Amino acid sequence: MRLNAVDKDINPETGPTHAGPNRLLLSLVLRGGVIASASLLIVGLGLFLITGDTGYAAGNLYTGTGTARQFLTFHDITVSGQETYFPTEVPQIWQDSLAFKPFALIMLGILVLIATPVLNLLLIGWGFVQQKNRPFTLICLLVLVILAISFFVGKAGG
Repeated sequence: MRLNAVDKDINPETGPTHAGPNRLLLSLVLRGGVIASASLLIVGLGLFLITGDTGYAAGNLYTGTGTARQFLTFHDITVSGQETYFPTEVPQIWQDSLAFKPFALIMLGILVLIATPVLNLLLIGWGFVQQKNRPFTLICLLVLVILAISFFVGKAGG
């Protein structure tokens, strides 16, 4: 087995010579998350384009009861003047995805896409904890705190 410059610390008989984040697991998580997200987005968009229905009371693409603006912004003002929002809460997105509502599947695909690198960061942090590498563990923790704050501020802001 020929080793390149990146693989200097890998022994061909025993594998890596140090503990740390498992690169194979990290790549599988990223790849799986992107594939799952893309699949959900394609299925949701496909259902929407085939049926013309969002799965909610916002109108239909083909019957003329919906506008491009409402489909692109995920909300609409109904005839009665009340706003109709598509799913934004995780439990509602999950429940409506199980019912194969097109916009819920699209939103679930977006959530999976957002959650994939966060899960990867958690796995990297756990690898650094096992390695007892405090500086990188603290960096991972700091990034997770910043992400958590941004999620809560973003949610509170609308």
